[in-house]
Amino acid sequence: MTNWIAWLFGVPAEALAQGEIVFDGIVSPGTALILGALACGFVILTGIFGHNASRLAVARRGSVLALQCAFIGGVLALLAGPALEVASLRPGENAVAVLIDTSRSMALPEADGASRLEAAQALLDDTLRPALSDVARVVVFGFDAGLRSGTALDATGAETRLLEAVQIAPDAFAAEALAAVVVLSDGADTTGTTGQIESPVPVHTVGIGPTEMPGEVRIGRVALPSSVTAESLVTARVTLHHSAAGSPARVEIREGDRLLAVKALDLDAARPTETVELSFGAGKAGLHDLSVGVVAESDSLAGNNRVMRLLTVQDRRHRVLYVEGAPRWEYKYLRRALARDDVLELVSWLRTTERKTYRQGTGNTEQLANGVPQSADAQFDFDVVVLGSVSATHFSPEQHRWLESFVAERGGSLLALAGRESLADGGWDVQPLARALPVVIDRETSPTYKSLGEAIWTVTPTTAGRRASLVRFLDAEGSDVWDSLPPLADFQSVVGLKPAATVLLELADGATARPLLVMQPYGLGTAAVLATATTWRWQMRTPPDDPRHELFWRHLIRQLAEDARPGRSLRVEEEQPGRLAVRIALPPGADPADARATLVTEGGTPRSFALETGASDGVLQGSVDVPPDGVHRVDVRTGPDASSAPVMTRFARTGGTPVELRSPVRDDGLLERLAEATGGRHWDARDIAALVEDIRYGGAGVRTVETIPLWSAPVLLLFLLALKGLEWAIRRGGGRI
Repeated sequence: MTNWIAWLFGVPAEALAQGEIVFDGIVSPGTALILGALACGFVILTGIFGHNASRLAVARRGSVLALQCAFIGGVLALLAGPALEVASLRPGENAVAVLIDTSRSMALPEADGASRLEAAQALLDDTLRPALSDVARVVVFGFDAGLRSGTALDATGAETRLLEAVQIAPDAFAAEALAAVVVLSDGADTTGTTGQIESPVPVHTVGIGPTEMPGEVRIGRVALPSSVTAESLVTARVTLHHSAAGSPARVEIREGDRLLAVKALDLDAARPTETVELSFGAGKAGLHDLSVGVVAESDSLAGNNRVMRLLTVQDRRHRVLYVEGAPRWEYKYLRRALARDDVLELVSWLRTTERKTYRQGTGNTEQLANGVPQSADAQFDFDVVVLGSVSATHFSPEQHRWLESFVAERGGSLLALAGRESLADGGWDVQPLARALPVVIDRETSPTYKSLGEAIWTVTPTTAGRRASLVRFLDAEGSDVWDSLPPLADFQSVVGLKPAATVLLELADGATARPLLVMQPYGLGTAAVLATATTWRWQMRTPPDDPRHELFWRHLIRQLAEDARPGRSLRVEEEQPGRLAVRIALPPGADPADARATLVTEGGTPRSFALETGASDGVLQGSVDVPPDGVHRVDVRTGPDASSAPVMTRFARTGGTPVELRSPVRDDGLLERLAEATGGRHWDARDIAALVEDIRYGGAGVRTVETIPLWSAPVLLLFLLALKGLEWAIRRGGGRI
């Protein structure tokens, strides 16, 4: 399009966009206007009163007269000498900085087999430098982690600091006028830098490399807990990006040479992003260096198929609080199922009569003396709260608020069981806890707790449930063992589900299905409802060696406990390559000013870094630079006395997949945003000629005013010929030619 504009007007399109039309001919614009008015008047009078005036119809005669006036105006416009006055770079007094990406991704091949760096250098040497030679002096830089002279460029950089390079490049021209910066890159900025982009001169970007790599498969994000309990079940969510339609692939998790989990799948062209869940045993306490990888037959780039994650396995137990309003079979067999689990520590509070309670698993005589804890500090003592058949009236307003904040703010998990005094029948529609539950509670529909009678209702996992680790463990050797479970005896119906609720188990009778196990995220935690209280039948009506009842409860409570955020939590995550983000929830009553963070890296000297108050009360956050590959330890002390203050420790791993290969395709989005923010443009490699003209006529630098005549522009000649041709066609149509 720009080439056609340049041919029609006889000047580059960029000059036409930047310039101003002036007249410098033998006839001034005012004189031309007067002569044109007189000539048009004569033509109109002749056309109306001349002896040939009546030989054409009125409409045709008017069109002919208008075309003749336009032709006269065009001729007089040429005599006025139209020209384009535009500011252009003054030869010999400007420089153009060309920044060539030399990061590792630029070593990847193009379609013709040459590397991206070779393609960028060929573009510079064969097209860009010759075209710019009569415009400005070309200065070449290479950039990856820093900016350097472009005398010898090789694609070996471990990271790309594109935005940083653009901002510091003008500093090299303090004694010389810089007209523009041209960036040749595949557009990957591995620093994750955000914010305002500034440059004193326009930055033009040219994309190098393909926008997709057929057959390529890579690992995107791996969601894995940083810290779990020994011998617990760990679930990893692995996100894959691919352009390998129909290719079989295998996702696996390894620790050294030992395979922990594997899952096979067929890559679908309709889903270029796939998410896979894998579950494995955490093993014994300690640091576990895990490798998460994908193997695909069609993969065209093997360097981004594996990432490393550090899993801290702690020798601690998850604490579970079970509050029950009356002695019943579910209470007995639930406690029995969890008592053999070394990972779970169950503390229970049972109301035996109106005036008596029974506590089990408490650490001292004072614990749970008043039922559910009421202090803020007690929120950190438990990971899961199980509510049995207990009326809402048994809790004070403070305890109601604690239960809701336990989920929303503490990040704990809450499970409500069915019962005669549960959900709607127990008045649990009162706020604020009702907001946390995944089901809609309406007391007017009571009673909702009902016996199933003699009907056979089977427990069936939903599609979402079969993907959940707490349900998958019961599916053995490809056969569904849910149908053979003894039937349940009761069920608690609900009015409806919240928008964020997920049904994992259903109770089905033919075509009718009711939600049985429902979960939803709420605030920082998880809330769930199990709409039955007779799972004890799975234990009583099966052989003594049938483990399904015990496995169900152990895995359900374990999963809820693993979903809960650790009390007094310290989270350390890789925010971007070479940088860790640290977030800590302080213990109640702790002074944020007393918190001190220390980083210890492999073979390095411990160094302190600052923590600042976060968006929430009692939360501190900060970040620290670390080596891009290695294991790092972060210690946070939260007391006033450094020698005796409580210390929280977390480990984090950086490295694995080279950051340059995490997204190996060209990122035009970043290049376009960079150019737009600085007044430049994003160009295709085929439009270098237009890029040079844009630099010549637009932007910064030392400039001079240039006047380009337009009277010889082909568009004006074509315009006059078109007028006469159209007049001829109208006359011929009226029979006058």
